Amino acid sequence: SGSPLFLGKKGGDIFVSSDLPTLAPLVDFIYPLHEDELIDVSLGGIALKWISSPHIQTEKRKFTTRYHMESEMYETVDLLKSIIDSKTKEFKELQKYLSPKHNIILTGCGSSYHACLFGQHLFGQIGINARAVIASEGDCVLPIIGSGTTILVLSQSGETIDSLDFVIKAKAKGAYIVSLTNVRHSSLDRLADIALDLGVGIEVAVASTKAFIFMQMFFVRLIATLGKIDLSGDLNMYLKSLTDLYKESGKKRAKVLAKKFVKSQSLFI
Repeated sequence: SGSPLFLGKKGGDIFVSSDLPTLAPLVDFIYPLHEDELIDVSLGGIALKWISSPHIQTEKRKFTTRYHMESEMYETVDLLKSIIDSKTKEFKELQKYLSPKHNIILTGCGSSYHACLFGQHLFGQIGINARAVIASEGDCVLPIIGSGTTILVLSQSGETIDSLDFVIKAKAKGAYIVSLTNVRHSSLDRLADIALDLGVGIEVAVASTKAFIFMQMFFVRLIATLGKIDLSGDLNMYLKSLTDLYKESGKKRAKVLAKKFVKSQSLFI
């Protein structure tokens, strides 16, 4: 209760973990436990009769470089290609909950909150008032939350405790919850009225790269849909710039800059 828990199964072996991405490579089946569900694990067997959710597919991946963060950065180009070519059907479904008449709150923690600040700016560009609120300070806006409120919550893991706490309180007051997470069947994913999948694959590095980029891309494509703006040319130009950045010449420039920055005590951007 109050924390995520997943049960994994591979042959006769049973695994229990609070972290879905690290469990996934070890097992063939994963069962997410809902609040107040009970499992009975004993030597040589397991009783699943209390688990209401079916098993979910696991995601296994190999890293292409020595460092997780570097691998995740290089995955961005192919991911961007697939997103540019994908449809925006889910955005059209959101339109009725993201109109100017709604009280729209964008929330998250860390890099997710910074993506929300970017989203707040974009909403303003099409005349819709949306407010970015860091989830840990969510209690400050609870008095203005009601049935006309839409909460758009961002979380890479879907388990950010401050975001969960705020969303649970907001939902109890009648808010409509839309989640954007990178881990399907996470706590936020299951709590939301509409659960959207960031779909960029497991992100292991603590410093967010691809997840943060695609949270921003989510807002760009959402606002383009709401405002009926054609951004296909701009997105393809961004893709070309990103592709050039990850070429060998771009890597060499990055190494030169890194050698300069690593000796600096402070860096102002």
